[in-house]
Amino acid sequence: YDAENDPPHPSTRQDLHGANLSRYDGVKATLEQEMQVIPPADADFATLEAQRKTLAEALQTARDACIVNEVIVKGAAALRRSEARCALREQVDVVEGGGPTVTQRAYARDVNKLERLRREAIKAAEEGAELIEGGDPTGGLGALME
Repeated sequence: YDAENDPPHPSTRQDLHGANLSRYDGVKATLEQEMQVIPPADADFATLEAQRKTLAEALQTARDACIVNEVIVKGAAALRRSEARCALREQVDVVEGGGPTVTQRAYARDVNKLERLRREAIKAAEEGAELIEGGDPTGGLGALME
């Protein structure tokens, strides 16, 4: 409906309001559910990337629907956690698939980057755990937290 030029008939306003509230609640619930999805520590990159993409879409839908800021902030923290895990998993795959690290340059390029990404993933997991109740406090990193 174009509220200014063609407002809804008073008899349909309550139905429209109910439908809008239902959509709002559904979008909010979807984002909250996606924030709780944390793949296991040994998940492959494709699994992590699929979860990251789903979470990013749920967060964007929530932003578009103007969901309360508290939920958006938590969703953004969950997305940062997911992005950090994807980057870490991708670098783990590079290091594992690259064979032995024999030069200082390869070590600096691969292993140092891996350690930096590990620290970033731990930080994102800890920040997410502070904001998101009921989730895995390690953000799915498991043994990588040690």
